[in-house]
Amino acid sequence: MKTNDMMVWTWAGWEPLQFYRRLGGFHEAQEGNALWSEDWFRALESEETAKALNEAGINWVTTHFFKGFGLKSEESEIAATERMIRNYHKNGVKVFTYIQYGTVMPETITGENQQARAWGRTDWNGGHDGHPYEYGDQYWRAKPCANQPGFRKYILSCVDRAIGIGADGIWIDNLQSDGCYCPCCQKAFREFVKKTVKDPCRDLGLRPAGLKGIAIPRAVRPRDPLFQLWIRFRVAEVRKSLEMICARARSRKSDVVMAANIGIGNHQRHVLENANWHAMLELLDYTYAENGLFPQCDGGKIVSQHYSMTIGNAAGVKIVPGAGVGADSRGLPRPAVPRGKALRRSFAESFMFGDHAFGGPWGLRGENGGGKTIIARDASWRREHRALVDHYADLKGKTGKTAEAAPVGILYNFESLMSDEGDYRTVYEKMMQVLTQHQIPFRLVLSDRLKVLDEIDVLILPQVLPLSEEAEAGIRKWVRKGGKILATGRCGLYDSWMRQRRDYAFSDLFGDHFTNLFEDGNHDKIIRNPESGCVLMPGRWGINMANGKAACAVTESQLINEIRAMLPKTVPQVTCKSRTVGASWSRCGNGSMMLGLLNYGDTPTMVQIRHGRKMRLIKLDVEAYEFF
Repeated sequence: MKTNDMMVWTWAGWEPLQFYRRLGGFHEAQEGNALWSEDWFRALESEETAKALNEAGINWVTTHFFKGFGLKSEESEIAATERMIRNYHKNGVKVFTYIQYGTVMPETITGENQQARAWGRTDWNGGHDGHPYEYGDQYWRAKPCANQPGFRKYILSCVDRAIGIGADGIWIDNLQSDGCYCPCCQKAFREFVKKTVKDPCRDLGLRPAGLKGIAIPRAVRPRDPLFQLWIRFRVAEVRKSLEMICARARSRKSDVVMAANIGIGNHQRHVLENANWHAMLELLDYTYAENGLFPQCDGGKIVSQHYSMTIGNAAGVKIVPGAGVGADSRGLPRPAVPRGKALRRSFAESFMFGDHAFGGPWGLRGENGGGKTIIARDASWRREHRALVDHYADLKGKTGKTAEAAPVGILYNFESLMSDEGDYRTVYEKMMQVLTQHQIPFRLVLSDRLKVLDEIDVLILPQVLPLSEEAEAGIRKWVRKGGKILATGRCGLYDSWMRQRRDYAFSDLFGDHFTNLFEDGNHDKIIRNPESGCVLMPGRWGINMANGKAACAVTESQLINEIRAMLPKTVPQVTCKSRTVGASWSRCGNGSMMLGLLNYGDTPTMVQIRHGRKMRLIKLDVEAYEFF
């Protein structure tokens, strides 16, 4: 069966051989610093490997191209990638070429490009040493400043070269901005502030003349208005780079597939530290979820790519799910090549939560002294993998293109991630886990992408302290159409600059006003406004106090009952005693609605589905699909 209409992906040696040797050690479950590494690379490039991938149904790979040593320094390995592309194309496999955006190697790249001597990010003392200006203990990797003359131009020349050797896609790694204090950035930041700030005295506490003397903040102070502007400046820097890269690639090859890795779904502080706001992902076709969250149950919690996929859906980009590292019985790292239920869960998750890319197995990692990789030598695994590929290709053909139709949204708020990241992230992550374990389909709503509100019934605002006037107006307009809010804590008590308002932004919708007495008297309560249908939980739900006890006594079951009561009866109600089952609700291209059920545990469990007056019990092993 043809599978060209869906991406089934894996890694294929994204680090060049010289990187492994310069690193001098084990890296990402790969013994790249082995005497036999070159043999492994040659095997990767071969037609035999390409045929094995085709047999398994894998039709896309990401491989090495530019790691930051320099195009001339990496020329021999770029030539190997060109040979690999030819071999893979013969066997129906397309290739992303990896381009490193986030680091360069001054030891070599400065020898072929004099401008590169000034590319390294600098600290406020003008130095370049240490994290985040170097890549951890890899002192020979400098994080470049995109505002330095020549850097973006060089990255665009890498794009040109990749397209020239036949790349089907461009894969950008470490697309982020850690911050830089060089003269170029200082000047650009001052210009940004002048263009952005309308009332310097009100917004910054500075007279207009004081703007001439400002500099990039030297400390992480999220409530500092100038620090907040620095975050926004860096976000704009990353977006400008991505816009230039995507435009260049698409001008050279109209059907090129664009992908980037910003570590989506892991515990990087994307906005606060790396200046990545997920809305920019709309510029891409795919983004990689490098987080190791392979679907399973662990410690009573569901581990899932669901969060990453909901971010992708909100931004309009597809997710390539990241695989875990894996280990043997003694805990030694091994390539993670899922089989059985684990493989089925991985495929089902991609299909159920937004029709994303399939795959992520690391079966092309070198091992056994440079012998054949797992995918090349294990015919039974290839058959098992291919059977799933064909099954989902058939299912996709019958359902048509699916679209997320979850009735509940969680506000993913830029200002909260910038100025209240710790508490906000704690609460929204717990909220997602609770909804997942109680089979309530949800999606994320980006605070600057509110059109999707018209598709949902309930919007949850988890510990959303700061709220912009634009977001407030958009949400209020949606409530007038019949939408309902469920908010926790001091929701909307602050504006986008974290200045305290006199009252909750939605006090009229909640039917109550903020005072210290009101908050103190209602910490453990759920307050419903029968007129608007909106709900406020004034306590700090989801957060623990210093003694480890919950700051709010509202239980999970009370919260879930409240949300279920707010949902329309047209949405099927799913219940399961086991806390191992997640659910999705999708609109299919053939006109039907699809309820997806996924058991993240290894033991079959009973699930009850109630829709109107009809009730059905099913025994769920791994995944099931019900159509309405």
